[in-house]
Amino acid sequence: MRKKFSANTGFLWPDLSFIDRIFRAADTGFDGLEFHDEAQRHDLASVRSALAQTGLPVIGMNIRMGETLGCAGIPGAEEQALLDFKDALRIADALDVPNIHVLAGRVDTPASLDVLERNLTRFSEMTHRNILLEPLCRRACENYPYSRLSEAAAIIKKTGIPNLRLMFDTFHVRSEEDDLLGSYLSHSEQIGHVQISSWPDRGMPGPDDLSLNSFLSEVKTEWVGCEFKDPASSARPPKL
Repeated sequence: MRKKFSANTGFLWPDLSFIDRIFRAADTGFDGLEFHDEAQRHDLASVRSALAQTGLPVIGMNIRMGETLGCAGIPGAEEQALLDFKDALRIADALDVPNIHVLAGRVDTPASLDVLERNLTRFSEMTHRNILLEPLCRRACENYPYSRLSEAAAIIKKTGIPNLRLMFDTFHVRSEEDDLLGSYLSHSEQIGHVQISSWPDRGMPGPDDLSLNSFLSEVKTEWVGCEFKDPASSARPPKL
């Protein structure tokens, strides 16, 4: 199965406007798109027009991130978390986005997982779309409730939510785990989306990254997200 690559507009082409990034993704050969939370801050009609002109599907998006990187696990922020999810769901429904990444927020309290689990349960009752949890490594994000795959996987198992899945980001996994491919295979049944980048610089991956090449040969998902940073604005779909 040929892999399809989605351009992550949250990192790629930072010198361009959000709408122009959509067109750049099409011009440079990407098969689709994935957003951070840019769509929530833009006119939906303009986004739909750009997508119609390019023909690119949107594979995933985040709920509102803000300074705390979401708030679904922050005690006392339950109503804001619900508003954030409803806003993301409104856009996901309009653009037929299959995956919504719910961010827990930077929070350092034992109660965060209980709050997150309650929020995830009520979110899941509102949609059939996949809800994603992404472990964020400690080198990139301090005080996040889960940094390892096993921690996020435990939330999925405990809640029993059928449309709750893992986001497998190779940058975060490589920062926390010893075996990239082994980590993927151990959790493959729970993984809803995969994102790639080089490590440790989070740049555009190249053909000399043997570990990533070996990993992609085993990936079962059709889509692979390109969430890498490209200061030179020369991003292209990887040739791996």
